[in-house]
Amino acid sequence: MKGAESLSHPSVIVSSYFDFVTGVYLSVELSKKMKNVKHVVFSMGSHFLLLEWPEMVAREIVEFIKIDRS
Repeated sequence: MKGAESLSHPSVIVSSYFDFVTGVYLSVELSKKMKNVKHVVFSMGSHFLLLEWPEMVAREIVEFIKIDRS
């Protein structure tokens, strides 16, 4: 995760407790280092959250976009 501190784009990081490929701990560490980030952990799904739960992931992204950052 070297260089994550320099990432300043608004971002949504999604992860799942059942992601055995990257694991939740990696997304937690990444979200701690990045600025302007929302980290969402789902209690279901696996590594392919966007394919498994597209409506839930989309809802989180839309809510993040609605935040006034001015």
